Amino acid sequence: RKCLAYLTIEHKGAIPVEYREALGDRVFGCDDCLDVCPWNKWAVATREAHFAPRPHPPLRETLAWTDEQFLAHFKGTPVERLGLARWRRNALTVLGNVGERADLPAVESLLGDDDPMVAEHAAWSVARPASSPSKSVAYSESRKPACPPGPDLPLVAMRWISCAFTGMQNRKPCRSSQPSATRMSR
Repeated sequence: RKCLAYLTIEHKGAIPVEYREALGDRVFGCDDCLDVCPWNKWAVATREAHFAPRPHPPLRETLAWTDEQFLAHFKGTPVERLGLARWRRNALTVLGNVGERADLPAVESLLGDDDPMVAEHAAWSVARPASSPSKSVAYSESRKPACPPGPDLPLVAMRWISCAFTGMQNRKPCRSSQPSATRMSR
């Protein structure tokens, strides 16, 4: 059970501590297998309108959502089946890995959450060096993901939602300038 997609989508409990850092900026799913699959070199971008990117709020804002807001935003998407608690778990893990000081108040607001899994992930996220207000901005900058988000995604919480499950993207390895479809943007 080391698959990042399994841990962020199927796993119902806390993400094991030893895998949280490996999650990086992936808020739902992974797509690394698709990125390296040799068959995908022939894939072309879909023209299907249902898979066009749609706007999403900054990840930190989603931490304050109610169940109703979560369901309204993700209705009809694969994320809907996660539920708010697992969404928060994933978002807190991502913010613990690549978050900035500006994310800290939203993360800290969940330290006393009624769901022990959410509270535990919030505590882990706050304890991470990049989330600490005492750390320098240069330190936080050095912890950015290997695939930085493109300039077209400045405040998108995630981009994968529009196309992660199509398998029809023109995918390139993470080492390229193209971010993975499941990578999170701040």
